[in-house]
Amino acid sequence: MYKVISLFCGCGGADLGLIGDFNYLDHLYQKTGFEILHASDINAKAINTYNLNFEHKAITDDVRNLNFER
Repeated sequence: MYKVISLFCGCGGADLGLIGDFNYLDHLYQKTGFEILHASDINAKAINTYNLNFEHKAITDDVRNLNFER
């Protein structure tokens, strides 16, 4: 399993494509080998939408405030 972080994640469209496991236009997109460990965006409304659609939760924060050493 590949572990990734999603910066500037918005409402999660790219993240959905990255992890797979969804239906679109009668086509099942299989789960991929990616796991999102962190997702963030500065737009609170986008994060609210993101968090309604994913089990893992994103945070609202400026990328300049994130600690990448963890």
